[in-house]
Amino acid sequence: MIGISGQFSAAQPLLLTFASERPVFIREYASNMYGPVPYFISKTAVELPLVAVQTLLTWLLAYFLMGMQGNNGVHFAGSLFISLASASTALLAACCVRDAKQAQEVAPALFVPQILFAGFFIKMESVPVFTRWIQ
Repeated sequence: MIGISGQFSAAQPLLLTFASERPVFIREYASNMYGPVPYFISKTAVELPLVAVQTLLTWLLAYFLMGMQGNNGVHFAGSLFISLASASTALLAACCVRDAKQAQEVAPALFVPQILFAGFFIKMESVPVFTRWIQ
């Protein structure tokens, strides 16, 4: 549940802000100032410290309040990578639609299958064999 919370909290800002940045990106792309790949990489690099701090605070609180055991660094690293992947996926979804409302509508179609096939809510034995490759 902590990972799912991190996933959605990292994705939400990007879903909402790209719509306002879209005209600037299109104007600068039309002027050949930069392309989509450098923009995507720089946007992800800017999000990295914010996501790292948010993930660190979440895991510090959860680790000690819930009495978790094990290596806290492994928990933090796994959650950080999940959060960064979901932030990048959210940026991709926001790039594919025109406004923030549409991005909010498209996001569950991307994130819910990831949650379902991760094995948290459905045991992998109960998933049909022909759809297990999705995990």
